[in-house]
Formats: sequence, structure tokens, C-alpha cells
Amino acid sequence: MLRTESYAWGPYLWKTTLNNDIIELILDRANKIKGRESATPMLPFSFDNAWHFNGDDIKWFGGFVSEHLKKYLLGYARHNELPIMPEEDLKKWAFDNVWVNYYKTHDMTSLHNHVGDLSFVLYLQIPEYKEKVHGTAAAPGSISFTWGTEKKTFSPKVGELFIFPSGLLHMVMPFKTPDVERISVSGNLYYDETFHG
Repeated sequence: MLRTESYAWGPYLWKTTLNNDIIELILDRANKIKGRESATPMLPFSFDNAWHFNGDDIKWFGGFVSEHLKKYLLGYARHNELPIMPEEDLKKWAFDNVWVNYYKTHDMTSLHNHVGDLSFVLYLQIPEYKEKVHGTAAAPGSISFTWGTEKKTFSPKVGELFIFPSGLLHMVMPFKTPDVERISVSGNLYYDETFHG
């Protein structure tokens, strides 16, 4: 059974881990779309190595994410003391965009949010960072989520999937280790009725 964790200090942030076999399949698919359609204008990137999944890729990818979306929504309902979403309403969720990010030395994203109702990030490859952390600085390659004056920072591992409301501000820290690459898949989902994320 996969371990899941939730962090509810404001918006409902949820984390789980996909198994290595699935991650290898997704990484292979991601590498095949690299170079096809640039996703660089999507977010405040400091790099130009992000690529869109197309419709067929998104449909294929959705098969891996759907069970986790269902678990997220169950926790979300409990957190917000709302009725659990009926099974048939899960079909009302649709991907807006899905893209893969290839981070190299010094690449980062500044503080931002996403469009849609829910967003996610899934980590496919994490390098071994060589640099030291000084003072209270966030670790190389970490992701920080900000709500008001509170912040939660994670040093992600391969296979970790974060799902969160699209309006939750977050940023990705750079790393200095040369000749390594961090690969993640990000995306946004819409619900075709009002959703209070």
C-alpha cells in the first residue's frame, strides 16, 4: 500500500509516491516528447527546457493519476467538511495542460501559482546534489509551498506526487551541481462545475 501524507495548514496539499515501474514508464514517455512542443511560456521559468504532452499522452498519463486524484478529493472533502464527491462526478475532471520539465544547473521557477482548479507535480528523476546548504536556505532542488506567512518546503524524491489547489503559491529552488538533471511532470486540472479549492 502506498503511503500518503496531507498538509492542511490552509489549502489542502497532498503527497503520495508512485512505484518505480510506473515512474520508468512515464519517464520514457516524457523523453519521447522532449523537443516536440515547447511549454516554456507556461510558467516563470528561468530555463527553456519544458515540453507539452499532447492529447494522446495526456490520456495515457491520466490513467496513472486518476486513482490518486480520487484519494486527494476524499482527503479534501474531509479537510473542508464537505460531502464526498460521487464516483460519477470524478469523470467531470479534465486535464488542461500537462508538461515535462528538465531542470539543469541553476534552473528554477520563481514564486507562482497555476490556472485551473487543481495542479500537480510528479518527480521522475532527482540527481544527487553536491552543494552544501548554508544557514536556513532551502535545500537544492526543493519545492516550497506558501500560504500567507507560512511555508512548507520539501526535498522531493523520485516517484513523489504532490496534488494541490492551483492557487497555492509555490517555487522551485535551483541547484549548483554541474552536469546533472532533475525531471518532473506538472499539470493542471479543471472541474466542469464550481470547485472550491
